[in-house]
Amino acid sequence: MKEVSGNIWGYYNDDEWIILPTNGTVDGEGNAYVWDISATAQAGLIFEEFVSDLGAKIKSKGNVPICLEKYKIITIPVKSSKDDKSSLDLIKKHLQEVIKIVDKQKLENVYISLPGCNAKTKNEIHYRKELKPAIKDILDDRFNIIVE
Repeated sequence: MKEVSGNIWGYYNDDEWIILPTNGTVDGEGNAYVWDISATAQAGLIFEEFVSDLGAKIKSKGNVPICLEKYKIITIPVKSSKDDKSSLDLIKKHLQEVIKIVDKQKLENVYISLPGCNAKTKNEIHYRKELKPAIKDILDDRFNIIVE
């Protein structure tokens, strides 16, 4: 894996896919619950139907990585529900599935928003101390982690 800086949306274009964290929660209207300050929430602002499309996929497939080809976005669950703390074990498990999606889509380069690492929330995973050591041997050089 490689570390890059910047906003994940600065890397998103016709040739590049992105990977965004999710929490497996769907609201009463069928929309995926997204954190208000997250890159996933930004996807909901950029793409009008994103949260409803994602919500429908979560309802049908469960809390698993989801490939949304229409948007060139892959999601990775980092929590079992919106109220839980991010889980390193869940992230590592789901990264294996994300790799399979990246392989199936024949992607050579993807950008991933730090899964489970929200700088605004103190109870989340610390990137350098916890996440990086746990995933550095899982992800190959196709994966670009947005670290700043």
